[in-house]
Amino acid sequence: MRLGGVGSRLLVCAVLASLLIFGCGTKGAEVSGSSSNDDTDTPGKPEAPNLDEDRIAESTPLPYQTFWGYVAPAYRVEVLGGAEIVSVNSDPADGRFCIEVPLNRDTVNHLRFYAIDFEGNRSDPTEVDVEHSSSLEPESQNLALLKQVSASSTSTTECPQCTPDKANDGSLSTWWENSANSIFNPDALISPQWWMVDLGDEFYIKNIDLKWTQEKFGAKYEIWYSLLDAPLEPHNEPGASGQDFVYWEPVHIENNGAPEKSIDGKYLLTRWIALVLHESSYIHPISLLYKYQLIEFEAWGFAPGGDVPYDEGCP
Repeated sequence: MRLGGVGSRLLVCAVLASLLIFGCGTKGAEVSGSSSNDDTDTPGKPEAPNLDEDRIAESTPLPYQTFWGYVAPAYRVEVLGGAEIVSVNSDPADGRFCIEVPLNRDTVNHLRFYAIDFEGNRSDPTEVDVEHSSSLEPESQNLALLKQVSASSTSTTECPQCTPDKANDGSLSTWWENSANSIFNPDALISPQWWMVDLGDEFYIKNIDLKWTQEKFGAKYEIWYSLLDAPLEPHNEPGASGQDFVYWEPVHIENNGAPEKSIDGKYLLTRWIALVLHESSYIHPISLLYKYQLIEFEAWGFAPGGDVPYDEGCP
Protein backbone atom coordinates (compact mmCIF):
# COMPACT_ATOMS: atom_id res chain seq x y z
CA MET A 1 0.00 0.00 0.00
CA ARG A 2 2.80 2.38 0.79
CA LEU A 3 4.49 1.64 -2.52
CA GLY A 4 1.16 2.04 -4.27
CA GLY A 5 0.64 5.41 -2.59
CA VAL A 6 4.07 6.56 -3.63
CA GLY A 7 3.46 5.32 -7.15
CA SER A 8 0.18 7.19 -7.28
CA ARG A 9 1.80 10.35 -6.09
CA LEU A 10 4.58 9.96 -8.66
CA LEU A 11 2.01 9.41 -11.40
CA VAL A 12 0.08 12.54 -10.40
CA CYS A 13 3.29 14.58 -10.31
CA ALA A 14 4.28 13.30 -13.72
CA VAL A 15 0.89 14.27 -15.16
CA LEU A 16 1.03 17.72 -13.57
CA ALA A 17 4.56 18.23 -14.83
CA SER A 18 3.56 17.30 -18.36
CA LEU A 19 0.59 19.67 -18.23
CA LEU A 20 2.78 22.47 -16.90
CA ILE A 21 5.35 21.94 -19.62
CA PHE A 22 2.65 21.84 -22.30
CA GLY A 23 1.01 24.97 -20.94
CA CYS A 24 4.27 26.86 -20.79
CA GLY A 25 5.13 25.77 -24.30
CA THR A 26 1.81 27.12 -25.65
CA LYS A 27 2.17 30.44 -23.88
CA GLY A 28 5.71 30.84 -25.13
CA ALA A 29 4.58 30.35 -28.78
CA GLU A 30 1.98 33.13 -28.44
CA VAL A 31 4.50 35.59 -27.04
CA SER A 32 7.03 34.68 -29.70
CA GLY A 33 4.48 35.10 -32.45
CA SER A 34 3.33 38.42 -31.04
CA SER A 35 6.89 39.61 -30.65
CA SER A 36 7.89 38.55 -34.14
CA ASN A 37 4.86 40.35 -35.62
CA ASP A 38 5.34 43.52 -33.59
CA ASP A 39 7.31 45.84 -35.85
CA THR A 40 6.68 49.05 -33.96
CA ASP A 41 10.21 48.98 -32.57
CA THR A 42 11.91 48.02 -35.82
CA PRO A 43 14.70 50.55 -36.40
CA GLY A 44 14.21 52.77 -39.44
CA LYS A 45 10.57 51.86 -40.10
CA PRO A 46 8.36 54.97 -40.56
CA GLU A 47 4.90 55.27 -39.07
CA ALA A 48 2.00 54.17 -41.25
CA PRO A 49 -0.10 56.87 -42.99
CA ASN A 50 -3.04 58.32 -41.09
CA LEU A 51 -6.18 58.74 -43.22
CA ASP A 52 -9.11 61.13 -42.75
CA GLU A 53 -11.74 58.47 -42.13
CA ASP A 54 -14.69 60.85 -42.43
CA ARG A 55 -13.79 61.37 -46.11
CA ILE A 56 -13.70 57.67 -46.99
CA ALA A 57 -16.65 56.14 -48.84
CA GLU A 58 -17.08 52.39 -48.34
CA SER A 59 -18.79 52.03 -51.72
CA THR A 60 -18.92 54.20 -54.83
CA PRO A 61 -19.91 54.12 -58.51
CA LEU A 62 -17.01 56.46 -59.34
CA PRO A 63 -13.95 54.83 -60.95
CA TYR A 64 -11.69 56.46 -58.36
CA GLN A 65 -11.65 57.70 -54.78
CA THR A 66 -9.72 60.59 -53.29
CA PHE A 67 -7.97 60.05 -49.95
CA TRP A 68 -6.66 62.68 -47.55
CA GLY A 69 -4.28 62.09 -44.67
CA TYR A 70 -0.88 62.82 -43.22
CA VAL A 71 2.53 61.25 -42.66
CA ALA A 72 5.91 62.69 -41.76
CA PRO A 73 6.66 65.83 -43.84
CA ALA A 74 7.94 65.17 -47.38
CA TYR A 75 7.57 61.38 -47.02
CA ARG A 76 6.24 59.49 -50.01
CA VAL A 77 2.86 57.75 -49.83
CA GLU A 78 2.31 54.72 -52.07
CA VAL A 79 -1.01 52.94 -52.56
CA LEU A 80 -1.39 49.35 -53.74
CA GLY A 81 -4.51 47.31 -54.40
CA GLY A 82 -6.32 49.66 -56.78
CA ALA A 83 -6.50 49.56 -60.57
CA GLU A 84 -2.91 50.82 -60.63
CA ILE A 85 -0.14 51.69 -58.19
CA VAL A 86 -0.15 55.41 -57.36
CA SER A 87 2.05 57.55 -55.13
CA VAL A 88 2.44 61.14 -53.98
CA ASN A 89 4.78 63.17 -51.77
CA SER A 90 3.35 64.64 -48.58
CA ASP A 91 3.57 68.35 -47.87
CA PRO A 92 7.10 69.28 -46.75
CA ALA A 93 5.69 71.56 -44.04
CA ASP A 94 2.92 69.60 -42.31
CA GLY A 95 2.95 66.14 -43.92
CA ARG A 96 -0.57 66.42 -45.35
CA PHE A 97 -1.28 64.55 -48.57
CA CYS A 98 -4.07 64.03 -51.07
CA ILE A 99 -4.10 61.16 -53.55
CA GLU A 100 -6.62 59.93 -56.13
CA VAL A 101 -6.72 56.14 -56.33
CA PRO A 102 -8.20 54.47 -59.46
CA LEU A 103 -10.43 51.54 -58.53
CA ASN A 104 -10.96 48.11 -60.03
CA ARG A 105 -14.51 47.97 -61.38
CA ASP A 106 -17.32 46.09 -59.64
CA THR A 107 -15.26 44.51 -56.89
CA VAL A 108 -13.91 45.24 -53.43
CA ASN A 109 -10.58 47.05 -53.61
CA HIS A 110 -8.33 46.14 -50.69
CA LEU A 111 -6.16 49.25 -50.59
CA ARG A 112 -2.86 49.39 -48.73
CA PHE A 113 -1.25 52.75 -47.94
CA TYR A 114 2.49 52.83 -47.21
CA ALA A 115 4.73 55.64 -45.99
CA ILE A 116 8.24 55.63 -47.49
CA ASP A 117 10.98 57.68 -45.87
CA PHE A 118 14.02 59.33 -47.47
CA GLU A 119 16.08 56.14 -47.19
CA GLY A 120 13.43 53.98 -48.84
CA ASN A 121 12.19 52.35 -45.64
CA ARG A 122 8.56 51.29 -45.90
CA SER A 123 5.98 51.44 -43.12
CA ASP A 124 3.38 48.87 -42.21
CA PRO A 125 0.27 49.37 -44.36
CA THR A 126 -2.83 51.31 -43.46
CA GLU A 127 -5.57 49.17 -45.00
CA VAL A 128 -8.93 50.28 -46.37
CA ASP A 129 -11.59 48.35 -48.30
CA VAL A 130 -13.56 50.28 -50.93
CA GLU A 131 -16.20 48.59 -53.07
CA HIS A 132 -16.78 49.84 -56.59
CA SER A 133 -20.31 49.16 -57.81
CA SER A 134 -21.56 50.25 -61.22
CA SER A 135 -25.11 49.51 -60.09
CA LEU A 136 -24.98 52.57 -57.83
CA GLU A 137 -24.46 54.93 -60.77
CA PRO A 138 -27.54 57.05 -61.59
CA GLU A 139 -28.80 57.42 -65.13
CA SER A 140 -26.84 60.09 -67.01
CA GLN A 141 -28.55 63.24 -68.28
CA ASN A 142 -27.46 65.96 -70.68
CA LEU A 143 -26.56 68.52 -68.03
CA ALA A 144 -25.61 71.24 -70.55
CA LEU A 145 -29.02 71.35 -72.22
CA LEU A 146 -30.49 74.89 -72.15
CA LYS A 147 -28.02 76.04 -69.48
CA GLN A 148 -26.47 79.52 -69.41
CA VAL A 149 -23.63 79.90 -71.92
CA SER A 150 -21.17 82.50 -73.21
CA ALA A 151 -18.56 82.67 -75.94
CA SER A 152 -15.59 84.70 -77.10
CA SER A 153 -17.46 86.06 -80.15
CA THR A 154 -20.47 85.63 -82.43
CA SER A 155 -20.57 86.02 -86.19
CA THR A 156 -22.39 89.36 -86.44
CA THR A 157 -22.18 89.62 -90.24
CA GLU A 158 -22.40 86.10 -91.70
CA CYS A 159 -24.73 84.52 -89.13
CA PRO A 160 -25.96 86.96 -86.47
CA GLN A 161 -28.57 84.46 -85.27
CA CYS A 162 -25.83 81.89 -84.51
CA THR A 163 -25.49 82.93 -80.88
CA PRO A 164 -23.77 80.84 -78.15
CA ASP A 165 -27.07 79.45 -76.83
CA LYS A 166 -27.70 77.73 -80.17
CA ALA A 167 -25.01 75.17 -79.25
CA ASN A 168 -27.00 73.71 -76.36
CA ASP A 169 -30.62 74.22 -77.41
CA GLY A 170 -31.17 70.55 -78.32
CA SER A 171 -31.65 71.31 -82.02
CA LEU A 172 -29.50 69.84 -84.80
CA SER A 173 -30.53 72.59 -87.23
CA THR A 174 -28.94 75.50 -85.32
CA TRP A 175 -25.39 76.23 -84.22
CA TRP A 176 -23.05 78.74 -82.60
CA GLU A 177 -20.65 80.42 -85.01
CA ASN A 178 -17.72 82.58 -83.97
CA SER A 179 -16.71 85.77 -85.73
CA ALA A 180 -13.83 85.88 -88.20
CA ASN A 181 -14.41 89.50 -89.25
CA SER A 182 -12.17 91.67 -87.09
CA ILE A 183 -13.21 94.88 -88.89
CA PHE A 184 -16.80 94.70 -87.65
CA ASN A 185 -16.12 92.64 -84.53
CA PRO A 186 -12.80 93.05 -82.69
CA ASP A 187 -13.65 89.97 -80.59
CA ALA A 188 -12.77 87.95 -83.68
CA LEU A 189 -9.13 88.51 -82.76
CA ILE A 190 -9.47 86.81 -79.38
CA SER A 191 -7.15 83.83 -79.49
CA PRO A 192 -8.01 81.16 -78.76
CA GLN A 193 -11.75 81.45 -79.32
CA TRP A 194 -13.88 79.71 -76.69
CA TRP A 195 -17.38 78.59 -75.74
CA MET A 196 -18.42 78.03 -72.11
CA VAL A 197 -21.40 76.60 -70.23
CA ASP A 198 -22.46 77.05 -66.60
CA LEU A 199 -24.16 73.84 -65.41
CA GLY A 200 -25.65 75.76 -62.48
CA ASP A 201 -24.46 73.24 -59.88
CA GLU A 202 -21.74 70.63 -59.35
CA PHE A 203 -22.02 67.42 -61.36
CA TYR A 204 -19.91 64.42 -62.30
CA ILE A 205 -19.26 64.42 -66.06
CA LYS A 206 -19.20 60.95 -67.59
CA ASN A 207 -18.74 61.96 -71.22
CA ILE A 208 -19.01 64.96 -73.54
CA ASP A 209 -20.47 64.73 -77.05
CA LEU A 210 -19.63 67.40 -79.62
CA LYS A 211 -21.49 67.90 -82.90
CA TRP A 212 -20.09 70.33 -85.49
CA THR A 213 -20.98 71.14 -89.08
CA GLN A 214 -19.12 69.16 -91.72
CA GLU A 215 -17.36 72.26 -93.06
CA LYS A 216 -16.29 74.08 -89.89
CA PHE A 217 -15.47 71.69 -87.06
CA GLY A 218 -12.90 71.94 -84.30
CA ALA A 219 -9.64 70.28 -85.31
CA LYS A 220 -7.58 71.13 -82.22
CA TYR A 221 -9.11 72.17 -78.92
CA GLU A 222 -9.12 71.60 -75.18
CA ILE A 223 -11.84 71.04 -72.59
CA TRP A 224 -11.44 72.70 -69.19
CA TYR A 225 -13.38 72.25 -65.93
CA SER A 226 -13.91 74.63 -63.02
CA LEU A 227 -15.75 74.34 -59.69
CA LEU A 228 -15.82 78.07 -59.00
CA ASP A 229 -19.07 80.02 -58.85
CA ALA A 230 -17.66 82.52 -61.36
CA PRO A 231 -14.32 81.50 -62.90
CA LEU A 232 -12.23 83.69 -65.15
CA GLU A 233 -13.12 83.53 -68.81
CA PRO A 234 -10.64 81.33 -70.71
CA HIS A 235 -9.28 84.02 -73.03
CA ASN A 236 -5.78 82.59 -73.13
CA GLU A 237 -4.04 79.31 -72.61
CA PRO A 238 -3.27 78.25 -69.02
CA GLY A 239 -0.27 80.07 -67.64
CA ALA A 240 -0.31 82.78 -70.30
CA SER A 241 1.45 85.98 -69.32
CA GLY A 242 -0.69 88.26 -67.16
CA GLN A 243 -3.44 85.68 -66.68
CA ASP A 244 -4.43 83.59 -63.67
CA PHE A 245 -5.85 80.19 -64.60
CA VAL A 246 -5.36 78.27 -61.37
CA TYR A 247 -9.14 77.81 -61.21
CA TRP A 248 -9.36 75.95 -64.53
CA GLU A 249 -8.32 72.33 -64.97
CA PRO A 250 -7.60 71.09 -68.51
CA VAL A 251 -9.10 67.59 -68.73
CA HIS A 252 -8.87 66.82 -72.45
CA ILE A 253 -6.63 67.81 -75.36
CA GLU A 254 -7.91 67.04 -78.85
CA ASN A 255 -5.52 67.13 -81.81
CA ASN A 256 -7.57 65.13 -84.30
CA GLY A 257 -11.06 66.61 -84.34
CA ALA A 258 -14.03 65.40 -86.39
CA PRO A 259 -17.60 66.61 -87.06
CA GLU A 260 -18.79 64.31 -84.25
CA LYS A 261 -16.69 63.46 -81.23
CA SER A 262 -17.39 61.65 -77.95
CA ILE A 263 -14.95 62.50 -75.17
CA ASP A 264 -14.34 60.79 -71.84
CA GLY A 265 -15.46 63.16 -69.09
CA LYS A 266 -13.46 61.15 -66.50
CA TYR A 267 -16.28 61.30 -63.93
CA LEU A 268 -14.74 64.51 -62.60
CA LEU A 269 -16.77 66.95 -60.54
CA THR A 270 -17.33 70.36 -62.13
CA ARG A 271 -19.75 73.23 -62.56
CA TRP A 272 -18.25 75.11 -65.51
CA ILE A 273 -17.04 73.54 -68.76
CA ALA A 274 -15.06 75.52 -71.33
CA LEU A 275 -14.31 74.52 -74.90
CA VAL A 276 -11.03 76.25 -75.77
CA LEU A 277 -10.52 76.33 -79.55
CA HIS A 278 -7.12 76.38 -81.25
CA GLU A 279 -7.64 75.23 -84.85
CA SER A 280 -10.59 74.65 -87.15
CA SER A 281 -11.06 72.66 -90.33
CA TYR A 282 -11.88 75.98 -92.04
CA ILE A 283 -9.90 79.23 -92.38
CA HIS A 284 -11.68 82.39 -93.49
CA PRO A 285 -10.26 83.29 -96.94
CA ILE A 286 -10.02 87.04 -96.21
CA SER A 287 -9.18 87.38 -92.51
CA LEU A 288 -7.30 84.06 -92.35
CA LEU A 289 -8.95 83.42 -88.99
CA TYR A 290 -10.41 80.09 -87.92
CA LYS A 291 -14.18 79.63 -88.19
CA TYR A 292 -16.16 77.24 -85.98
CA GLN A 293 -19.76 76.05 -86.20
CA LEU A 294 -20.75 74.13 -83.07
CA ILE A 295 -24.17 72.48 -83.45
CA GLU A 296 -24.48 70.84 -80.03
CA PHE A 297 -22.40 70.56 -76.88
CA GLU A 298 -23.70 67.76 -74.65
CA ALA A 299 -22.31 67.03 -71.18
CA TRP A 300 -23.65 63.73 -69.84
CA GLY A 301 -23.43 62.97 -66.13
CA PHE A 302 -25.14 62.97 -62.74
CA ALA A 303 -25.15 64.77 -59.41
CA PRO A 304 -23.51 63.69 -56.14
CA GLY A 305 -25.81 62.52 -53.37
CA GLY A 306 -27.43 59.33 -52.17
CA ASP A 307 -25.20 56.42 -53.19
CA VAL A 308 -22.84 58.80 -55.00
CA PRO A 309 -20.24 60.32 -52.63
CA TYR A 310 -19.06 63.90 -52.96
CA ASP A 311 -15.49 63.71 -54.27
CA GLU A 312 -13.94 66.91 -55.61
CA GLY A 313 -10.53 65.33 -56.14
CA CYS A 314 -7.19 66.78 -55.13
CA PRO A 315 -6.49 70.50 -55.49
